Amino acid sequence: MSHPAQHLVRRGICSLAAGLIISLVSISGCGVKTEKIGIQTPNKSLTISSDTANTPITSRGIGPALTHATLDPKKPPTANFALTNWKITLPDATEYLPDWLTAGNEVANTFYTSPQTGAMVFNCPTHGSTTSSATKYSRTELREMLRGLNTRPSTKGIGRNNWVLSTAPHQNQASAGGIDGTLEAVLSVDYVSQTGPAHMIGRVIVGQIHGEDDEPVRIYYRKLPHNTKGSVYFASEHPGGEDVFYPMIGSNSNSAADPEDGIALGEKWGYRIHIEGRQLSVKIIREDGRYVEQSLTIGEGYNNDWFYFKAGVYNQNNNGNPDEYAQASFFKLKATHKQYNKQ
Repeated sequence: MSHPAQHLVRRGICSLAAGLIISLVSISGCGVKTEKIGIQTPNKSLTISSDTANTPITSRGIGPALTHATLDPKKPPTANFALTNWKITLPDATEYLPDWLTAGNEVANTFYTSPQTGAMVFNCPTHGSTTSSATKYSRTELREMLRGLNTRPSTKGIGRNNWVLSTAPHQNQASAGGIDGTLEAVLSVDYVSQTGPAHMIGRVIVGQIHGEDDEPVRIYYRKLPHNTKGSVYFASEHPGGEDVFYPMIGSNSNSAADPEDGIALGEKWGYRIHIEGRQLSVKIIREDGRYVEQSLTIGEGYNNDWFYFKAGVYNQNNNGNPDEYAQASFFKLKATHKQYNKQ
């Protein structure tokens, strides 16, 4: 993973300097601000091309308050959530297919129903196992499986288990399990690490779009020990390239000040990831309906990729105190696609 990109905003001007394009549109009288923000990776020049010149647009406003279905604290997660199209990976790197989830299984202190709220709880220790050489961190995380209980389609590749973009070749769209997609969640992050290397402390990923090798989006929550509230930001990876980080609430800095509009541990909030063709939007929603949303165009290389959603807890600290962990409680989780080619 690359170091966080630097984000610069200049208000009321349009300029080109040091490879950075910035413009701002302000809408007065309606409480909505829209910005275009150029992003430059430290110590690297930014090449403006047809694939990278479309800079992200940020908007803020207020909409409907967060809602979710009534949850039963006495029932397993599958009784409160539709888990037929998910599998789960646990911190010891074991994986269980949808039939394990739909049978009502839980794992004490790791994946279970909260006896107080009925939420689906994901807990992952700081020191766990990894699922491949491509990652350094452990997880208690769901992985979307469009094939559901049918084990015939392959889990990998362009087929009925995964989805593609509506800008993909027509043959890929016909072969895939779905086209484009939206992932909606209501959750609270309950605990994050407080010790370890500066760049790892307090970080957890709670939602993703994953491709074959790259991730168009990963949503992070981060709370530093000296702060009372946490930040929310996301990373978008250019196909075969580096991550670019987009702050939504607060900052992803290792020494960030306490964000005035931050989200506290245990506080409910929501996210909505929506992708249509190469147009990606990430929306972070407060319980009272206040939101911040960023929209951008992902790299052209994703037209030939295949995707799946992930949600839960992907702990981003592997070097804190042994008794530490990351934990999140999900009150809503819903994935949808324009087209669902189930076999």
